[in-house]
Amino acid sequence: MMVTIYDKTKAECLRQKKHVIGDSVFFTLIKLKSNARYRILTESGVQASIIPIDVVNGLLEKGFARYTDEGTHITLTGRGLWNVEKNTQKKELEQLVGFLDEEFFNLFSEAKSLTAKEKIILLTLLAARAFSPESAVHLKKSDRINNEWGKIIDAASAFLEERKVVKKMLSEELYGKAGNEHPVSSCIRHTDMLPKKTRGIFTAQGKQVYFLNIYRDGKTDPVDISFLLEIIFGDKLDAALMNQIYDFCCKISSEKSIYVFENIDKHIFANHDYGEIIKEALRDAVFKPKR
Repeated sequence: MMVTIYDKTKAECLRQKKHVIGDSVFFTLIKLKSNARYRILTESGVQASIIPIDVVNGLLEKGFARYTDEGTHITLTGRGLWNVEKNTQKKELEQLVGFLDEEFFNLFSEAKSLTAKEKIILLTLLAARAFSPESAVHLKKSDRINNEWGKIIDAASAFLEERKVVKKMLSEELYGKAGNEHPVSSCIRHTDMLPKKTRGIFTAQGKQVYFLNIYRDGKTDPVDISFLLEIIFGDKLDAALMNQIYDFCCKISSEKSIYVFENIDKHIFANHDYGEIIKEALRDAVFKPKR
């Protein structure tokens, strides 16, 4: 009976998600968000009344199954799924530990390349000089402020597209489908991989506050900015583009700071000194040996 429920769960994974990771329903469900996992487990439930009562009780007692919300159907637990795979596919504990380690503990491996959307978001924060919690993207402040961030995102997107750093993105690709959430919030919130890809520089502080953690202990390190420029622009970064990036960043900072930072007196990064820091970082990114 466990194999029957397992096969039904696997079929539901394929129907809803079109694939199963490593032929493992267990691994596949771990990767999903809770709502998606809930739907699959609910839809794959089997009516308990058609199963011999002693079999149902045995599965429940061993922790291999549980009742769904309906109270009339049972579905396999994580323990049950793993037990089936261990016995039918000869999966070993070492495989489970390896999967969990890679999924949840391997936070320091060589970062994957940035997506187009991630490059746009990083350039947005870099140009606006969102370098500290006081000078951050606060998505819960107001729609007016979010609209201004949207203008910077659009400008960053156009800048990167014109220089062939990213391909042209449809509005839905960048901002998601129209709904109740503000498009800018939808765009910036879904950036789970950016902290890892930026060595922890991109920071999601919580409560929808985002910034580049570049200003620490009263100092701003140009090396951090150089690193971001390198991963955004890659091998397209040269002396000519260096000047264009500098002009773009200064223009955004000069024209938009007053609109996106509510406490402008606490935004210390809009002055000439920080323009020079960005210029130094650009020179470093272009002319020094790559790290």
